[in-house]
Amino acid sequence: MRNSVRGKVLIVDDVPTNTELLGVVLGQEFDVVQATSGPEAIDIAQGGNIDLVLLDIIMPGMDGYDVCRALKADPVTADIPVIFITAMSEEEDEEAGLAIGAIDYVTKPFSLPIVRARVRNHLLSKARADALEVSNSKLEHLYRQMSDDLDAASRLQNSFLPKKKAEIGNVSFGYMYYPSQYLCGDTLNFFSIGNDIVAFYIADIAGHGIPSALLSVTLSNTMTPEFCTRVSGKTDREYGVPLPSTVVSALNRRFLSDGDRMDYLTMIYGVINTATGAARLCQAAQPSPILLRKNGAAETIGDGGFPVGMFADATYEDIEFNMRPGDRLAIFSDGITECENATGVQFGEERLTDALFGVNGTVLNGLQRKIQNWTGQKPPTDDVSLLLMTLS
Repeated sequence: MRNSVRGKVLIVDDVPTNTELLGVVLGQEFDVVQATSGPEAIDIAQGGNIDLVLLDIIMPGMDGYDVCRALKADPVTADIPVIFITAMSEEEDEEAGLAIGAIDYVTKPFSLPIVRARVRNHLLSKARADALEVSNSKLEHLYRQMSDDLDAASRLQNSFLPKKKAEIGNVSFGYMYYPSQYLCGDTLNFFSIGNDIVAFYIADIAGHGIPSALLSVTLSNTMTPEFCTRVSGKTDREYGVPLPSTVVSALNRRFLSDGDRMDYLTMIYGVINTATGAARLCQAAQPSPILLRKNGAAETIGDGGFPVGMFADATYEDIEFNMRPGDRLAIFSDGITECENATGVQFGEERLTDALFGVNGTVLNGLQRKIQNWTGQKPPTDDVSLLLMTLS
């Protein structure tokens, strides 16, 4: 309809007095145009802006059935509602008219107020259908736009991740990383920050979806070799770089939440001497790393710490440990240990440790399959990430 008040009605009848009578009655409420033949009616309808057709059946040359078929076969006119208004009152006549696409069937003699009411109702229905189609089209456009934006955001987020498999000095790295939703609130990385010194971290942003993903991108953009080597504070004399606790304290100051928001994160940040295996890390409320010894023993490192960005007076500690050739260190988010199976049982640290001993090198496909088999059809409720380091 051109507007919500007046629709444009095409009246088709080979008897001019019939079209004129209907035109007078309907013209009080609607815009009316008239045609006295089938071809003329089709030409007018194809010209556009017709909202409903009142169509006689018995006409010379091209009857009403043929006109209706032609209108429904043309994409331009197929959606225009057609009401047959005719002297043909047999049940099979009405059935034939409805079968070829008419929405209503009125027999002569007819009541003019009833015809007007039916026209009004069908025009209102068409207006609602047209409005719904427009709304759906807008929603589809917004959905496509949102999907494109999310794809772009996901590519941006993934651009901050390191290569899936990499070696720096005597340490090889591999990781597993996938979101519970479209975007991930976890992030991780590793990079050289000096002679034989490699920094590594994993972080879990509070929350899920777009807000946590945006903060993870901000953190990834912050955690550069330059930042990790130039922050002010205590420096490791042996390594010649800031202590992990110094870096985490600087992050805490930078990401400290204001009074209206609680944007915080948990993380592990550490450094390792790839030549000697000597390592230090700082734990900021992230699950304790698992140190897998070559001889089959497993140790957990750390016992908690404060989140980053939650408390202004939070203090952080450095934990020292040593890796020997063949040892592996796993740092991970709680999305792994807390993922549940169909009965609500968590995967847990013990299953994770056993699964890690079955990992070949730093290829984590098998571990990912075990976690997915554990959760089954149950959708993930948290992002999953794990960084595995092996000293050769």
